[in-house]
Parts: sequence; C-alpha cells; structure tokens
Amino acid sequence: MPRVFIVFALLVCLSTTAALADDRDKALKLFEDSDKAYKAGKFEKAADLLREAYGLYPEPLLLYNLGRAQEGLGDARGALESYERYLKDAKELKDRVRSSAGSRR
Repeated sequence: MPRVFIVFALLVCLSTTAALADDRDKALKLFEDSDKAYKAGKFEKAADLLREAYGLYPEPLLLYNLGRAQEGLGDARGALESYERYLKDAKELKDRVRSSAGSRR
C-alpha cells in the first residue's frame, strides 16, 4: 500500500507541474496578445487579457502592464492599484533603486 501512495503522489506532482507549465504558456500567449492590443490602442482588451493571464500565472510584471493599460483607459485609480500590487508582489525589480540606511554618496 505505501508503494501505491508514493506512485500516486509522484503522479500528482508531475501532473501539477505539467498544469503549471501549461498555464504559464497560456498566460504568455495572452500577454503577447495584450501587447498587440495595447500597441493598437485597444486598452480595454489589453487590460482584460492581462487580467486573464494573471489569473492563470500570477507573474507580477503582468500587473505592471495592467497598470499601463489602465492608464491608457484613463483609469488612474485602477492603474495605481495595479502598480502598488506590482511593487508589493515583485521579488526583484531591476529598475528599483535600493538605498541602504546610513549610506552617503
């Protein structure tokens, strides 16, 4: 019985990994479609695609792009919320300047 449980657990892990990769691929396609919509000035469509992509694969960069699309729509409040979530959720931001306490330049 324990051997069956181990095999089952491995199958569940493998299927979960495959599902995550599939969701990531779908999210990437949605991101690419949102980029095209954004460049065409279709900000509402871009925002909808980015929300869907984030629901599949919560990559913080999608929140940043959602904020940009919301700005294009004139939705300042929505854009601010998206940017704040991006800053909160992103582990490492290449464009963020980090200052250390007490350092002087």
